[in-house]
Amino acid sequence: MAVMTIFNDSPQDMEFDSSSDDERLATIAADKPFPYFTVRRYAHLAAKQAVIEETEVGTFFGRIDGFSGVWAEGESAETVIAELADVVYGWAVLKIEDQDRDLPIVADINLNVI
Repeated sequence: MAVMTIFNDSPQDMEFDSSSDDERLATIAADKPFPYFTVRRYAHLAAKQAVIEETEVGTFFGRIDGFSGVWAEGESAETVIAELADVVYGWAVLKIEDQDRDLPIVADINLNVI
């Protein structure tokens, strides 16, 4: 099983389908502006830290150390990274919504203060 870490420095490479998460965040932050871009950036940077493994059947599995329960599978490492960014975004939204204060700090982005 091959293990690799993927680093992708281009935020344009990451697309997020997070409209339902954005709607939930809008209700959380009705009384103040919500930093959507910051949460997306957080998700993108976290996904860049992924450990990707090629499985025995030729697909890829990815996880991010410190992000309990966050994982993705796909046909390529790039697909896994993109999926992980979406998963982290949704996971962070849920954590913020539930006022959990145990999100890992990523590249000096601390979502626990939101």
